[in-house]
Amino acid sequence: MYRLIYKSKSSGPISKENLRDILYTSLETNRADGVNGALIATHSHFLQYLEGDFDHVNETFFRIVKDPRHLDIKLVSFGSVEKALFSHWSMKGVGIFDLNLELENKLKQQYGEEEGGVFLPTDEPAALSLLGDIDIIKNTP
Repeated sequence: MYRLIYKSKSSGPISKENLRDILYTSLETNRADGVNGALIATHSHFLQYLEGDFDHVNETFFRIVKDPRHLDIKLVSFGSVEKALFSHWSMKGVGIFDLNLELENKLKQQYGEEEGGVFLPTDEPAALSLLGDIDIIKNTP
């Protein structure tokens, strides 16, 4: 089992609609390839987590690198992991914009800001922590 995390800048503004389109395409492709993961988006950036066997994760990443919607792609981490985080999701999507301002403000305080949105980290521990913070904050009454 391998996990790859990358960050990219969007070639255009990210909206709920185009995030939904990306997720729909990812769900179908990932399901066929046995890749699982999560995609976090702000209005301007993506942070994506992919898990699966080496070849499929690698192929998925190279498809993303060629996708014109992604610019300035930074590989955060790629390596073997003992336990999957996303085995129950072909692709989970979270848009940190316009949906939950309280969540967005808490994350901005913790991680900083980038182009008016939450700064998406480029180091593995912080990227994994962000994912946990989103789930914790979303599930707190």
